[in-house]
Amino acid sequence: MTKKILSLLLALLLISFFAACGEKETTTSNDSSSAVSSQETSDAMSEAASSAVSEATSSAETSSDASSGALMGLVDGVYYGEGYSMKIPQGFILLVESEYMVVFSSADSESLSIVSAPNPTGNTALTQEELEEYFGEQFDGFTIQDMQSVKIDGKDAYTCLVVVDVSDLDMQVYTYNALIPSKDRIVSVAMGFTSQDKAGVFQESIDTLKID
Repeated sequence: MTKKILSLLLALLLISFFAACGEKETTTSNDSSSAVSSQETSDAMSEAASSAVSEATSSAETSSDASSGALMGLVDGVYYGEGYSMKIPQGFILLVESEYMVVFSSADSESLSIVSAPNPTGNTALTQEELEEYFGEQFDGFTIQDMQSVKIDGKDAYTCLVVVDVSDLDMQVYTYNALIPSKDRIVSVAMGFTSQDKAGVFQESIDTLKID
């Protein structure tokens, strides 16, 4: 598992956490319309994730052009996505662009993934215990540290550090994460590094994040 794919998966997991929680609640309440909405969103994200991961694996050393679709793309160092914009750190190039997500990578193989998707449940609550349980169902060898409730662009948000032991690379990857959930949309940002002293780089990037 490469570092750039890991950051993408963590960004996706943070968003899919809400869809998974919604499916559990829907099963209890028998609300079929919410179940369909949640499942459709999860299916669409899974398809987009599969495509993006495949592209990231096959084109690790190249950047893709900004799409001509609904996304505005990268303009003067700022990426404009669905419901957000963020200044991209110097040295990061656009690697993958898809409907729900973008992936950037640096020459040092540092990674930045941004995922923006509809919130199928409207749920905005998150605890470290719930997140640890959900992540534990997906893969082993991780710890979640320094989870905090914060404000990003005036919106309620969560930040945390996920440390993952990557056995095939014989190293630890430190992924700094920010999650901004609203009733309608969830934006997730994940930055992956091989050292733990990059909190300042992550914070500088998050300080430029604007939520529509």
